Amino acid sequence: MASQISRKVEYSRLVENEEGREVSEPVSKPVSFLQRPAYSLHLIIIGLALVLTSGAGFFAGVLWTQNALNINNYSSSTAPKIPLPYTQTEFVYSSPFSLAPPQGEGSGDESEPIWDDLVPNGLGYFRDGKIAPKVSIPTTFHQLHCLYILRRAYYSTRSDSQLESFDLGKNRTIHAAHCFDYLKQTITCSVDSTVEPYEDDDNTDGFLGSGFLRQCRSFDALKQYVEKWRVFNATGFLAAGIAHGKAHVHGSEGQ
Repeated sequence: MASQISRKVEYSRLVENEEGREVSEPVSKPVSFLQRPAYSLHLIIIGLALVLTSGAGFFAGVLWTQNALNINNYSSSTAPKIPLPYTQTEFVYSSPFSLAPPQGEGSGDESEPIWDDLVPNGLGYFRDGKIAPKVSIPTTFHQLHCLYILRRAYYSTRSDSQLESFDLGKNRTIHAAHCFDYLKQTITCSVDSTVEPYEDDDNTDGFLGSGFLRQCRSFDALKQYVEKWRVFNATGFLAAGIAHGKAHVHGSEGQ
C-alpha cells in the first residue's frame, strides 16, 4: 500500500485519433531553465569570474595592508617615523605668523608667545624606548627651529657675527647656512604633493596656497607625544630652562 502511495503519478493528454476515438498521448516534460546546456555554461562562467574577482580582491587587500603597515618600517636602515592620524586643515593667508618679530636693542631676548606655542616642553627632544631608544627629535621640530632662526636673522638689525639667545650659542652665519640646506632637504624628502588651485583671488594678493582644505598629519598629536616622553624641561624657541645651551637630560619618561 505504501509503495502505491509513494509511486509518482504521471498524466497523459487525451487526443482523438483518425477514427475519432480518444487515446492518451504522453505529455513531454518541460525542460528546466537550469537543465538547458547554454544556461549551465553561463552559470559556470559567472561562477568562475566571481571566484577569480574575489581572489584578486583578497590578495590586493592583503598586499595593500602589508604595504600600509610597512610605511613606518620601510627598511631597517631608515629612521622610523612616529605614526600620526590625519586631519583636514585649511591654510590661512596672512596669519599672525607673518608679522615681524621684536627688533631693536635686547630684542633677541624677547619671546614670542604665538611662536613659542608651537614648541612642546622639551623642545621636541624625546626618548620613548621604542621608536627612539636614544635621545632624538622629530624632523618637524628641527624644521621649525630652523625656520625661526632664519626668520629672526632676516629681521635682525644686529651684526651677523653677534650671537643672540635663539641661536643657542651657535655662530649665526654657520647656523643660518645649515638651516637653508636642511630645510631644502626635508622639503624635497617629505614631498607634499597637495594640488593647489590657481585662482586669481584679490584677498591673497596673488599668492597661492590658502582657501581650501588639505590632508595633513596631526601636529597636535605629535606635539603631545614628544612632550610626554621629553628628556628635559625647556620651553619656547628661546629655550627657557636651558643654561648656556646645555640641558640636563633625565630618564626616558616625561617629567
